[in-house]
Amino acid sequence: MRPVAIVVEDEPDLLQVLTLALGGALPGVEVRVADTIDAAQQVLAEVVAANGTVVLVVADHNIAGDGQTGLALIEQVKKRFPASARFLFTGQASPEVEAQATALGAKVLWKPLRLASLVAEVQGALAR
Repeated sequence: MRPVAIVVEDEPDLLQVLTLALGGALPGVEVRVADTIDAAQQVLAEVVAANGTVVLVVADHNIAGDGQTGLALIEQVKKRFPASARFLFTGQASPEVEAQATALGAKVLWKPLRLASLVAEVQGALAR
């Protein structure tokens, strides 16, 4: 199994753009997508069950209708895969959320996202 990147976003158009951009920029990585935190947790469980590795999580903080946050997913990924690169993006985070993300080793990116910047940040994080 190739290393896995989990991308979580509830806006279908943005999810598609992120998937295409990261899939093209990370040829050795399988990009798995989810539009809810529950679906992302299922992807995480599948990777763990297959003895795979999550090398990257890119998650929106506020996912509509889910009742959970991208921050909770990032915390779960960090526990299982501490060497993973972690990114939280948001348009509405509080300073407390930003501090929590930073404490989890996640870089906070603000919406609207600049796709080229995100790709460069992700490639840089994975190169380390």
